[in-house]
Amino acid sequence: MILERNEVKQLLQTLRVLCGPMRFRILMALKYLGQNGLTVTNIALILNASSSRISHQLKILKDYNLIRIKKRNREVWYVLADHRAEKYLSGIGI
Repeated sequence: MILERNEVKQLLQTLRVLCGPMRFRILMALKYLGQNGLTVTNIALILNASSSRISHQLKILKDYNLIRIKKRNREVWYVLADHRAEKYLSGIGI
C-alpha cells in the first residue's frame, strides 16, 4: 500500500514526536499503567521527573492527538487518545 503525501507527512511528524525519550516513556506509562488515566503528579512519580517537565511533554503529545484529557472534579487525567498511539507502540514491539 502506497501512502498519500499528506499521510506520509503526518506519519513522519508523529514518529518525530515518539522519538522524544520522555514522551515515549509517558506513552508507555499511559499504555501499561494508565488504563483509567494518570495525572501529571502520577506520571512524574512513575518516571521520576518534575511535574513541569511532564506537563510540557504532555502538551506536545496532546497537540499531536496522541493523548487526551479527562476531567474528574478538579483534576485533569491523561489517557491515550485512541488506538493510533497504541498501534504505534505495538508496532515497534512494545
